[in-house]
Amino acid sequence: MSNRKAMHTITPAMMVHTAFQNRERGFFHTSHEDESAPFFLMVNGETERMLEAMHSLWKPEGTGKLSENPLQNVRYLFVATVTRACRFCIQGGMDPTDAFNASDLYIRKMDVLNDMNEIWALREDMMTFYSDAMREVHRRLRLPLSVIRAMDYVEAHLHEKQPLEEIAEYAGLAPAYLSDLFHRETGLTLRSYILKRRIEAAKTMLRYSDQKVAEIAEVLQQCQPFSPGFQAGNRADSQSVSALCGRRVNCTQAAESSAENNTRCQSIMLQALEQRRQAVFCCS
Repeated sequence: MSNRKAMHTITPAMMVHTAFQNRERGFFHTSHEDESAPFFLMVNGETERMLEAMHSLWKPEGTGKLSENPLQNVRYLFVATVTRACRFCIQGGMDPTDAFNASDLYIRKMDVLNDMNEIWALREDMMTFYSDAMREVHRRLRLPLSVIRAMDYVEAHLHEKQPLEEIAEYAGLAPAYLSDLFHRETGLTLRSYILKRRIEAAKTMLRYSDQKVAEIAEVLQQCQPFSPGFQAGNRADSQSVSALCGRRVNCTQAAESSAENNTRCQSIMLQALEQRRQAVFCCS
C-alpha cells in the first residue's frame, strides 16, 4: 500500500475560503434538483415545460462562477450545459453519434459569439433542439420494428438510390405490405418520407457546411429521390427534382463571382425545396 500523501491543486483551505466568500455575497448554487429538472423534461420531449423550467429555475446569479471574466464564465457554463444535455439524451435513447455531433456543432457555434445574451439564447436553442430530438425518439419507439428498420435503411442510404425492394427486404416485409404499413403508421408514403429526409439533409448542408449550392444540387440530382423500383407513379417527382437541381447548378455557376448572389441562390433553393416538399405531401 502506498504511503504517498495526496497532493491536489485545490486545497481544503481554498474550499473553506470560497465557501466563506459565497456566503458573504449571498451566492448559493442552484440545487441539484432544480438544475436537473429541465434536463428530465428535455429527455421526455416536453419542450414547452422545459423552457418554462429553464426560465424559472436557472437563474444567472445561481449558475456558478467559473471565471473572473463574465463572458468567459458564460462560455464555460454553456459547455457544461450542452455536455450534460448530450449525456442525458444518450441515456434516454438518442443515437450517440447524433447527440455528440449536435454537441460539437453547438459548441463551435458558441465559440464565435462574443455577446452574453446571444450565448444565453443559443443555450435555449440547444436545449430545444435536444428536446425535439427526444420527442422524435419517443415517437419512433411507438412504431412497429419493421417501420423503424425501413427508416434506418433510408437514413443509411440517404445519398443513394433506394429501390423499394431493397428497403422492404431490410425491413423483412413484402414491398406492397411495407408501403401500406409505413403510410398507415407515419401518415406519409415511403416516397414522401425519402424526399422529406433528403430535403432536410440539403437544408442542413446549405446552412452548416462549406459545400457550394452546385455540389449539393449535384448530390440530389445523382441520387434521384425515387429509384425505378417505385415505378411510374414517381416519375413526375423525379423529373421535377432533376429540373430543380439543374436550375440550381446553373444559378450557382452564374453567381460564383458574387457571395451575395450565391447566398440568394441558397435562399431560393431552400424555398423551392420546401415548396416541392409541401406539394408532395399534399398529393400523398
